[in-house]
Amino acid sequence: MSVINGRYYANPQYGRALERARAANAESRRVHGEEQPSWLDHFLGLVGPPSPPLPPHPTPPRAAPEAYDDAKVNVLRVRQIANIVANENRDVKPGKSSPQELQRAKIAQAHAIINADRKYGTQRDDVVGTAPKTVTGALASSEQYKQSLDAARTAFQQQLAGQDPIGGRMWFNHRNNADTGARHLGHEQVGVFEQFGPFQLGKHTRYTIIDENPKYMPKPKGKKCLSQNRSCF
Repeated sequence: MSVINGRYYANPQYGRALERARAANAESRRVHGEEQPSWLDHFLGLVGPPSPPLPPHPTPPRAAPEAYDDAKVNVLRVRQIANIVANENRDVKPGKSSPQELQRAKIAQAHAIINADRKYGTQRDDVVGTAPKTVTGALASSEQYKQSLDAARTAFQQQLAGQDPIGGRMWFNHRNNADTGARHLGHEQVGVFEQFGPFQLGKHTRYTIIDENPKYMPKPKGKKCLSQNRSCF
């Protein structure tokens, strides 16, 4: 038995011919940049059976909807944000708009509240006034409250993922017509970023407006607050 290139062959002529074929095949693959095993590698048993594909990573379980309700943004908890949204939109119905449009408006308001809480914390009420952050038992058990809670949860999770559809804006208001004129905030006139509606509040039409932030952001300490919208400048 002869040893040729580290391999044993009972037939030396066959072994030398096979080794020459292997060397020629390897050189051809090197020149052509081939990386896959050749037919000769398979023939010689130098390549094992293909490995089975790895199983896909299991999808992590989704958190329950209520998992974030007690989570804090800065000072406000997600449920308190829902309370504000519910109070802001109490008895408001889709009207001529779709329920989805009204829910989009609520999500946008929740984002605005989150943005204001992050910036002003305990002084948010004095700078960016909104409806109260507590609700009555009747409102808390209503379908409208469930929608507001869903809006707060959605906005909170979007912000956790780095998404803010209103781009850091903090002020919103409601109007009984489609007027998109500037709003007076302190010493500035601010424009409209986005408008939702028309919705229906009793016999009245209502639009929800997300305002642009003022050019000069208000300072919360030692400033006089406007009685109408509690914005301090």
